[in-house]
Amino acid sequence: MKRGNSRRRWLSAAVFFAGALAAVFLGLKIKQINEAYPQVEIQDVERGMPAEVQSGVDMRIVDAKLFTMEEAQNRYGEEFVKEVGQEYPYKTVEVTILLENKAEEVAEIPLYDIYFEQEDYCNGLAPEVFFGIGNETEYVTLTENEAKEVTLGYLIYEKQFKAGEWERMRIEDFYLVRQRYPQKIRWRM
Repeated sequence: MKRGNSRRRWLSAAVFFAGALAAVFLGLKIKQINEAYPQVEIQDVERGMPAEVQSGVDMRIVDAKLFTMEEAQNRYGEEFVKEVGQEYPYKTVEVTILLENKAEEVAEIPLYDIYFEQEDYCNGLAPEVFFGIGNETEYVTLTENEAKEVTLGYLIYEKQFKAGEWERMRIEDFYLVRQRYPQKIRWRM
């Protein structure tokens, strides 16, 4: 009987020691990762002001509009309604941006990398809205020193928000975001 208790104590001590050692090792790894990858620095850009969206190319928000489900259906037509459906309430967003190539070379900007977000919400381009507006491609090519306006389209479903937020939603509560790490640039609507 004593021999069995002694083994259990040694086994318990070994498990405890191994667990403590693993916790220390994990803590050191977390510390290393946090030092290697610090917190994201956030830069807010006021509406209408330019900021670099990619090397040599500035972006600014020119206009932003929020459309109700009914307004969107009237605006984009029957094909849009078929693609999106009507079982979940939604709103659409159109954001007109100005892209300016400040570089002395051709620049290609992938529009699908520009996200529509709020503090705890993020959404990419909605093809049904983006192409429904009349866009033909998800890229913009700018020659040296060229500027071009483009309208981006996003789709927001009510079920993605907490109760009460849907009715109070304002376009000014959102941002456009392109870069996320190490510096997150947010263009205010």
